[in-house]
Amino acid sequence: MADLPRPPLMVAPAVSLSKLERQVALWRANESLHRQRGLVLTRHDGLEVDLLVLAPCAPVPLAVAAVRLVFDNYDLWPPSLAFADPLTGEPLALGAFPATPAWDVREQPPRSLVPGPHPETGRTFLCVPGIREYHVMPEHSGDHWLRYRGAGMSAPGTLQGIVTTLHKTTAATVRGIAVQTEVLIGPTGLEVQLQFALARGPALLATAAAPAEPAVVDLTGPGVGVRPAEAGANA
Repeated sequence: MADLPRPPLMVAPAVSLSKLERQVALWRANESLHRQRGLVLTRHDGLEVDLLVLAPCAPVPLAVAAVRLVFDNYDLWPPSLAFADPLTGEPLALGAFPATPAWDVREQPPRSLVPGPHPETGRTFLCVPGIREYHVMPEHSGDHWLRYRGAGMSAPGTLQGIVTTLHKTTAATVRGIAVQTEVLIGPTGLEVQLQFALARGPALLATAAAPAEPAVVDLTGPGVGVRPAEAGANA
């Protein structure tokens, strides 16, 4: 399995590029605000845009995700999104997950927005309206892209709408790195095991006395609401 096959040319590339450039111009006009929220546009080449997602609430800069958006046939089609390596910018290997999974608490129990490999590509994907990989799945045939198309510069499927979702479900939830240690008696003597994980939740730092709890982000309101995940949920 590989990336989604490119659809036949239905929108002239110049038209798609013109629409994308308007969105990039809007981004540039608000670039300082995006940076404060941990969102950096690292590359714009034709119909491709690369974004780096940082954790603004962590005590040290943490790159929690990176994505590559492709806007071919835009906006008759929604953009395609691939999670990428934050260091190289290249799409993640088949089946690999981003460092920080995204969660939506509008459903109970909370639903992962990165549910697993896409049935057509084998790559993990962001399962939200406005993303091509979402709309081509048979399970979402009743939620057609045309319901969202042209709904505004911050609607699903726009550059602003996508970064808002990434901010609320990933960047805004990360508070730092939690480290757990365990001393074991091994065949050669004492062994120390270290476990590292992203600390997510309202606390700024995790401590041994009060470790950070897994958290999910509420997308239903205008602000960013964080609450502990349900027991057993991998946030």
